This record gives sequence, structure tokens and C-alpha cells, in this order.
Amino acid sequence: MRKNAYKGILRLLAVTVAVFTLLAGCSAPRPSYNVPITLDNIPPFAGEPYVVINDNQPYFTEDEITRTSYESYSPMDHLGRCGVAIASIGIDIMPTEDRGNIGSVKPSGWQSVKYDIVDGKYLYNRCHLIAFMLAGENANEENLITGTRFMNTQGMLPFEDMVHDYVIETENHVMYRVSPIFDGNNLVASGCLMEAYSVEDNGDGICFCIYVYNAQPGITINYADGTSCLNGQALPSSTPSTAVGETYVLNTSSKRVHKSTCSQVGRIDEENKAEITGTLEDIIADGYTPCGTCFKDEALPSATPVVTPTPTATPKPTATPKPTATPVVTPAPTPEGGVTADYVLNTSSKRVHKSSCSQVDRINEENRAEYDGELADIIAQGYVPCGTCFKDEDLPSTTPTVTPIVTPTPAPDSGTTYVLNTDSMKFHYPSCYQADRIKEENKATSTSSRQELIESGYSACGVCKP
Repeated sequence: MRKNAYKGILRLLAVTVAVFTLLAGCSAPRPSYNVPITLDNIPPFAGEPYVVINDNQPYFTEDEITRTSYESYSPMDHLGRCGVAIASIGIDIMPTEDRGNIGSVKPSGWQSVKYDIVDGKYLYNRCHLIAFMLAGENANEENLITGTRFMNTQGMLPFEDMVHDYVIETENHVMYRVSPIFDGNNLVASGCLMEAYSVEDNGDGICFCIYVYNAQPGITINYADGTSCLNGQALPSSTPSTAVGETYVLNTSSKRVHKSTCSQVGRIDEENKAEITGTLEDIIADGYTPCGTCFKDEALPSATPVVTPTPTATPKPTATPKPTATPVVTPAPTPEGGVTADYVLNTSSKRVHKSSCSQVDRINEENRAEYDGELADIIAQGYVPCGTCFKDEDLPSTTPTVTPIVTPTPAPDSGTTYVLNTDSMKFHYPSCYQADRIKEENKATSTSSRQELIESGYSACGVCKP
């Protein structure tokens, strides 16, 4: 009797394990890390930040699409290069804190070099494959590549913002995959394939497949090692900033760099301590100050100097002219005494951020303004609180002092018809694929000029950039 009962228990356990295994297998996503295109499929860089691939249809299979939030990163290869990063973006994996320090990560091909013709001076950024605003990854070396400022802010950011805003507004999931593409053994990626597909509405909200160029107008890049020069000049023959260098210890809170043997290292809190192997010059260029104890009486390198173009260099690249219209608000200047303003505005996207928000550093200088008033007042003037730094906060409701939805008066001299989204207050070129996704009750057209639309409270689409 006991023997039969024991066998019965074993059979029950076996069935239970089999059922749980079957259920887990049915719900588990099956991400693909294969890159479906090669550089042979990509037209040469011609000044635009990205090009549409595969008729803008992502390569996700049914097995990959899931409503379960997750993120996954490829292991780095033998050259220290990142691979494909894939995620099902949901609100539950988005960050709840500001972005931390990522200066300890040196992606393959990293160089600290500045040019006057680059927005923000630095040619390269540490580019997240899956943006921090989407998955909350900080110094994850499997998620950071060496990317140009142009690729980071003009190529990737508009699409990252699009996915972020969609998930915040709908609480749906978006399948999201970014594949860095390297030519041979190059240490710097030639570009990235970005794919996204909204799950719950079968792609009606988000659906794109683009290749973003890792290029910078006016700059020649040697993708083999990351060295660069102004167009028309000779590339450097050596790569000093990619040398292996020594191992140092960083205090990410005080922004101090120490030798590993320094007596002060043991006093650094663990959450603020990071090790880095590289050159002291690179670390100083990233904003760290040498410790006064272990570097006492030593000759220290200065940060990488700004490279000033010579008169014979290729002229600055043509940029999209910013509108001449005066912004809806005139932000108050930063108070005297070095006090930081309460909020930072993006006058192009009409977003308001806390001054401590990780997204502030990504705003182009010409679109950035500081504001020292009440949040309710700035919302009343058409600004929308950032979904990252104001997440889960009770926001003030206001009666707008400016009517947010208007019917623009047609301009007789205007030769362009724009498509308006009266809900999001965006205007698009008629050929923009985002225009086709506007609900009919929110869609309108206008022949008003770009400036008139902006003065009426509309902002330009970040994809077609009318």
C-alpha cells in the first residue's frame, strides 16, 4: 500500500512539473539576436540621420512578440563589441530614478575628442542601445556603444521619445530591438538597425524599421579604431586614447579619480566606487579630478583640447533652421548666485523637465531654456511634463491661458499643406507615416506656414521634421 501511494505521489509530481514546463514554454519569449540586414543593403550616408528599411516593417516573428515586459542583451564579442539588444518595453521596466553615472564604461573604439562644429563639442556619446528612459539601464557595458552626437540626438532620440511617450500614455507594450552593425573587425559601429512594434494594438500605435547612421556631418571617422578628423584633413596615425592604460578607482559621487593603491580608496562608499582601466587623460576629459593625495606632485595631463577648424576646412554642415517665432513663454533667467532653475524646457518638443532629469543633457542648446515659475503655469502655456522625471507624480490641473487647439488660418503664400494632430498638437508632412496613424477625429490639414503653426501652439513632428 505504501509503495503504491509513493508511486502515486511521484506521478502527481511529474505531471505537475510537466504542466508548469509547458506553461512556461508557451509564455516565454523567443528573442532573435540575428541581424537581418548587412551594410550592403544600406545606401551611403548623405546627411540624413536615418533611412527606412524593409518598407518600415520590423522583422519580429510571432514567437518574439509578447506582452510580458523584459529586456535582454547579447554578450560582448572577442573584440569587446556590443551585440543585439531586444526588449518588450512596458511601464514596469521603465526607470523610477534619475540616470546614474556611466563614465566608467569605455565602449569599443571610444575616443574623447571635441570639435567646434559638433553640438555639445564632444564627437562621441556613450549611446544606449535600449535608451535609459525605456529600460532604466545605467552603466551596462552590453548596452553602450560609441556613437556620434548626431546619431544619438538626431537619429535615435526622436524614435526613443516616440516609444517612451506611447508606452506612458497607453500602458501598452512595444517590442523593441536595436542591432549595432559593424563592418568586419571595426571597433566602431557603422550604424544601428532600430525596430519597434506595439503589441496590444498590432502595430497601429508604433511600427518602424530604420537604419540610423553612426556619422557626424563635417567629420571623417575611422571606424576601425574611432579616430577622426575634420573633413579634408588627414586622420591621426595613432590612437592614444584607446590604449589599455592603468587601472584607477573612481568616486562617482565626488568625481575624484584615485590610483588603486591610494589610501583614500578604502573610504569610498561601495555604491559610489567604480574601477576603470584606461588613460588618465581620458578620465580627466570625462570630468574627473585627480586625487590630491595619490597624485600629489605629479605632472597631470589636461583634458583633451577643443579642436578648432582651420579656415580651409570644410564649412559647417547645413542644419535645419530653427523657427524665428518667439516661444510661447519667456522663461525666467537662472537666479543669481548659481542657483539652478527649478525646471528646464525643451522649446521644440514642448516638454518640461526637472533640472535633475537625465533627459536634460540631451536637449539641443538652441531648444533649451530654464524656467523658475510654477509648474501649473508652464503647463497652462502648453508644455507637457516629462514622462520620466514626473512619473507617478500628481500633476497640477490648470485652465490653459492659451487655447491649445486652433484652426490655423491658411497662408496665401504657403506652398505646403501640413497634416495636424489636434490631440497631440503635432504637425507633419503629408508623406510622414505618422500622419497616417492619426485618428480621423483628431486629423486636420492646414496651409499655414511653419512659423504660424508654432505660434499657434503646434510643434513639429520629430520624425519627418517639417
